[in-house]
Amino acid sequence: MNNKNLIILVVIASVIIIAMFFLRQKTDNNSNEVKAFKEKDLIQITNNKIVIVKNLKQEYLEIAIEQFLDLNKGGNPIKPKITIFDNKLVITFPYDIEFETLCYFINYMEYAHDLSLKPDYKPEIYGWYKTKKGDEWMTNEIVNKEVLIFIPETDDEYDNVYLTTEDNLGFKMGFALGYEHEKLAKPVISYLKRPIQKSDLENRKSIDY
Repeated sequence: MNNKNLIILVVIASVIIIAMFFLRQKTDNNSNEVKAFKEKDLIQITNNKIVIVKNLKQEYLEIAIEQFLDLNKGGNPIKPKITIFDNKLVITFPYDIEFETLCYFINYMEYAHDLSLKPDYKPEIYGWYKTKKGDEWMTNEIVNKEVLIFIPETDDEYDNVYLTTEDNLGFKMGFALGYEHEKLAKPVISYLKRPIQKSDLENRKSIDY
């Protein structure tokens, strides 16, 4: 099997995994008799999630986000916001999303269907979040810490994200059952502080979904 066919299979597998995640959300909501939110029910929620994308055309990012949102069609709305900041594309979530969804989001931006086959689709993506008790995949070593979420160039599994805590503990957060939080002997990269704060984004050109 050549590399191109392998990449195609990997991208398809990633899409299936994320689609199954959204299907599970909908199933859980139905089993608990929880009515899915409607857009009119949404209210903005203060949160500290932020994703910074470099080395990527804005049009590619917009397509990748639209694909991700299409996978969640009919579920609880995910409404990201893109703000242009110098040479970076910054994504925030005015209505918030779960930590698990943030991990799936970052993974999909890296391995977006079809787009990731393009030779110029080579994004550099980093996400930041202050974890809290109750988040999916938490351990005592991760909870209540600022974390950096990313996918290294060396990744060859395609169904995970990597995480470095503010005190430089490294984890691989896998999407397969039983592999949700593998602690690494050392982090793949050391923790990086947020280079951009949400306050820096005020009054800048943005795209709302």
